[in-house]
Amino acid sequence: MVGSLTHPPESECFVKSIETDSSEDAWKDESERSEDDEGSLITRRVKFLDKEMSPKTEDFVRFRKSSPASKSDGNNPEQTSTRHVVLSKLQFLPYLGLTTGFVSIIVPYLLAVQRGDVPAWLPYISDAGGDPPQGALFSLGMCLIAVMFVIGIYLCYLIVEAQNHKDCKFVSWSGRFLVSAGFLMAVGLFGVATNPTGHLRRDGNWALPILVPHLIGAAIFFGSGISMMALLTFSTYLVQRPNWVNRVFISRSILMAGALLGGMLVLVGLPPISSLDMMKPSPNHGRIYPPGTAVSAFGEWMIVVIFMFFVATFIPDFSRAKVTLVVDYN
Repeated sequence: MVGSLTHPPESECFVKSIETDSSEDAWKDESERSEDDEGSLITRRVKFLDKEMSPKTEDFVRFRKSSPASKSDGNNPEQTSTRHVVLSKLQFLPYLGLTTGFVSIIVPYLLAVQRGDVPAWLPYISDAGGDPPQGALFSLGMCLIAVMFVIGIYLCYLIVEAQNHKDCKFVSWSGRFLVSAGFLMAVGLFGVATNPTGHLRRDGNWALPILVPHLIGAAIFFGSGISMMALLTFSTYLVQRPNWVNRVFISRSILMAGALLGGMLVLVGLPPISSLDMMKPSPNHGRIYPPGTAVSAFGEWMIVVIFMFFVATFIPDFSRAKVTLVVDYN
């Protein structure tokens, strides 16, 4: 459905196309089209423009409808109607993700500390959002962020393809892995959100039915998230050569190194299996952590904060990108 996108050798950033509409837009696009069984033709296209090339528009979504065209096939005349939906100002997506992440982590943390559910100094983020009522906000926020990661990482892939004017095969392959990493991040976040650590089975079991699925989801999220950072940083280097030493690449490289350090701290500071019963939710007191878990909790907070800063590096590219959805219906 989405074709390979190329970048022109000049500073003008646009996408090649097999068709040109000079009366409405001064840009080109290229896409593969796929037709379903009922005759619907859906084409997704992306346009990547320099700010000075981009036409000023006040609307985030613009609709353009072409005149119906008649088409006959024997005794079955048909009419084709085309609808163009142009999405611009896409920087709202990273801003929305950052706001959602901040609210769904900080507000549950403050409520958990105020209610005595967790200690104020370096609790695990999931424990702060593991008990009601703050657990509902935490789980909802994680699910929303998971959906935004899938959409945002896919847009990153399209933008990188649009910048790939040298048609580098490594960029195309890393982009495919990038999309897979975004999907796995969403799967991991859903696992975290649907297994809150403050819950118990009715028989009192906690470690195997609650904690293990939660840890698996967290491991998938953190692992695929760090992989996403590495892939996007590597793609940034490839598409911006020879001028790859710039603010975006340096920022992403430093943040990726920090995320790797945070991941190592999480692994080093994990509590032993024998002390899990101490961390089990209790009706008599808040969460109690074994000695030494502060290192692991610090690494977790470090990775999450770095993820937020890394998402902020999407804003310049998203502000210069436009996505056009074209629907032809027979």
